[in-house]
Order: sequence, then structure tokens, then C-alpha cells
Amino acid sequence: MKSAINTLGKTNILLVFSLLLLISCGNREVKTESTAPIANVAPSTAKFEAGSLTERISCVDDPNISFALYMPSSYKEGEKLPVLILFDPHGDPLFPINRYKSLADKHHFMLMGSNDSKNGNAKELTAHIIQLMGQSAYSLLPVDSNRVYSGGFSGGARIAALLAFSPSGIQGLATCGAGFPIYEWNQNIPSVVCAIANDGDMNLPEITNLKSSNPVKAGRLLTFRNKGKHEWPSAEVFEEVFLAFNAFACRDQILTLTADEKKALNNDYIAIDKSKLYDANPIYKAYFYERWLKAMEGIANVDDIKKKYVALKSSAALMSAMNTEQELIKQETDIKENYFKAMGSRDTVWWMNEMSNLSKSIASTSDALKKSQLERIRGGLSLMCYMNLDKTLKAGARDSYVYLSALYRYIDPENSEAWILAAQVAAKDNKKDECLNYFSIAIKTGFKEGNRILNTPDFNSMSADPRFQQLLNSIPR
Repeated sequence: MKSAINTLGKTNILLVFSLLLLISCGNREVKTESTAPIANVAPSTAKFEAGSLTERISCVDDPNISFALYMPSSYKEGEKLPVLILFDPHGDPLFPINRYKSLADKHHFMLMGSNDSKNGNAKELTAHIIQLMGQSAYSLLPVDSNRVYSGGFSGGARIAALLAFSPSGIQGLATCGAGFPIYEWNQNIPSVVCAIANDGDMNLPEITNLKSSNPVKAGRLLTFRNKGKHEWPSAEVFEEVFLAFNAFACRDQILTLTADEKKALNNDYIAIDKSKLYDANPIYKAYFYERWLKAMEGIANVDDIKKKYVALKSSAALMSAMNTEQELIKQETDIKENYFKAMGSRDTVWWMNEMSNLSKSIASTSDALKKSQLERIRGGLSLMCYMNLDKTLKAGARDSYVYLSALYRYIDPENSEAWILAAQVAAKDNKKDECLNYFSIAIKTGFKEGNRILNTPDFNSMSADPRFQQLLNSIPR
């Protein structure tokens, strides 16, 4: 075990810091069940019927790269629609499409999602995918070329940002659970950026830092905050993305709205306010009022909201919450750094005790801001384990991947990814009973990527075991 620790410490600790800046991957609260894979639909035969979901349409110029497409129920043949191109970190576009398709119906958007973009892809493949997605949106779909948007979660958010800042003509960006680099070339700057992160998201500091350092105009960066972990935003939160895209399209005179439509748009903001979605924390409420004003000023009468916002900004409650949070984030940085170093020097017994204490602290604290800080710490450790475990598995560094697999389970036992990688480690070492046990737990904690198992060579040794096949057949492919 000591050799594993030394190897990890010498080769991976510094790498982690750079990787964390490039990509993020996390567990979702729920995964949408997908059907069995179907053959790609050729672009020439793709049908655009109202309310239809097509799982795979081949991109122009490369039939091996495909996307899923949802047409809103309000679509009428021959009309041009705005499109939101979505990127999931696991290459599962059906998850966000199914989560947001009712919003697409309401706000009259197409939803397009990549089947191939995912964490771990080579840079060249990623560049190829985003080029084809943008190209296909403009040339293949009944799209309003002035209203093309990109969005993504975690590592997918970084891909969406790459597309948005490329010379693609993207009008708006929804980045969820991740910030974006300050691209020096900035060949395209979106007219509006919705930056969304929950309090328990390990990438929260990236989102808050965008306010002081980004190429987007200050009045066009909309920052979101709410309760939750590192996950795709709820439909209730994400609806505001569509509101913002429509509002700024109106302000930029690329979307014409009647007086009644402008009123309806503002009424949607009023409905969000009445729902008390952001009442749990004055920071949430202040950000919401700020977004409302940025989007709707000049379109609707927002004088009452402006008064509420000014009063809230000077309130003792908001100042106290923001000061407390800043102190917690500073503290969090130091704690994470110490844990990162420990990952290269401490044994699994030490980690078991540390994570047990961390879980107890999360469960026992009544302070919402402190609880969120602790969740962000655990999320950062989980991400580090995932990336390094994946890397050492591919490299065949047995001592390191056995060590990391154990750590991952201690750190994030509710994450199905920790258990499926543990199953992979056991299969790689021909420990069939261990593999079956971990595989079973992975399914119970939400693992639903059946095709991934089939495409992972380490599981080939398990293919003849009927118990393994029974488990495999119980999940979607």
C-alpha cells in the first residue's frame, strides 16, 4: 500500500489541480431511463414532428456523430424555431431533454443534445463534435439562425462554453455546475450567460468568481443560486434560462414580442417570486431580483422589484450571509488543499475515519451555509477520486487503483460511479463475487448505463457469469 501512496503522491496530486480546472464530473440525483439503442437516423430522412423525441440523428459530414432532438408540441411545419444545444458530462442527452421538454413546449424551443460529447474525450474529438453540432443546428434543423443557444452541466458546461465562445454565432449560454475559462480569442461573446450553481456544488466558487472576471457584459451575466448539490438544475430553476433568452432576444431586436407577450414574460418572473423558490436565503433572493431586473428592464415595469432589490442589498441579513459565505469559501480552500495532499500520503483507515467524521458533521449541522461548505468539500474529493481512479485504471497501475477505489467508496458512498468503478476494479482482478456485489450496489444507487458495461473490456471476464448477466439485463442499455 505504501508504494501506491507514493506513486499517487508523486504523479497525480499536481495533475489533479489542472484537471479540476478543465472538467468536472458528478453524480446526478436521478437518471432518466433510456431505451435500447437504435440506429442513427440519416439527416435526409429526419422528421420534425411536433412533440417528437428522436434519440439519434446523424450529424452532417459525419454519420458516426449524432444528436437527440426534441421538437416542441407547439411546432408548426415550415416555421423557424430557436434551439438550445445541450451537453451532458456522461453523453446522455435524454436526461436534460426529458427534464426540460415541458419548458421547451411552453417557451417554443427545440432541444438538441449530443450523444457523443462526454467527460474523458480527447480534445480533438471534442472539437470535432462541437463543430458538427453547431453546423448541424444551422444547416439541418428548422432553426432561427439568430437564436441558437448552448447549455451544459459540469464537464458538459465547459463544452457548451467552448461552443458559445467560438465563431459559431451562439446567442446565449447556460453553464450549470461549472464556470468557464477566459478565452483569449473570444471570437464570439454570447449576448447573455446564465451561470447556475447550487450551494453544495464543489464548483460554486467558479460561478461566483465570474462576476469579477469574465468577457460578458456585466448586465448580461445572470448568476443563479439555490439549494442542492452538483447536478443538473431542476426544471423550476431552469425555466428562467428560457425567460432570459427570450427577454434578451427581445431587447436585441431579434425577437418581436407583442405587449401581451411582454406582460406574460414578466408574469412568469412574478410567478417564480410567488413560488418562494428563492426565499430560503437572502443571497438567493438578491440574485433572483438582479436577474429579473437585468432581463426585464425596458420590457416591463419593474419599479417595484427595483425597490425591493435596493432594500435587500442594504439589509443586514444579506450582508451577514455574504460575509459568512466568503469566510467559509476561504476556509474551504485550505481544507481541500490539505485533503488533496492527504490523498497521496494517508492510508485507507485514516480516510475511513475522516469521511465518517465528515458525514456526521454534514448530518448534524443545522447551519445551512456550513452544511453546503462541507458538501462542496466532499464533492471536490469525490471528483478527484473519480478522475484519478479512471486514469490509473487505464494505466494499469494496480496498487493505485485499488487504493483509490476504496477511497472513492468511503468519500462518496451514495454515488453510483464509486461502486461501478469498484466493480470494474474487481473484474479487472478477476474477483467475481466482489464484482457482483459492487455491481449490485451501483444499480441500487442509480447506475443505469448498460451500454457502458458492454463497452468496458475489464468486464469481459464476467460475461459468462449468469449472475452478472442477470444484473446487466436489469438496467437500460
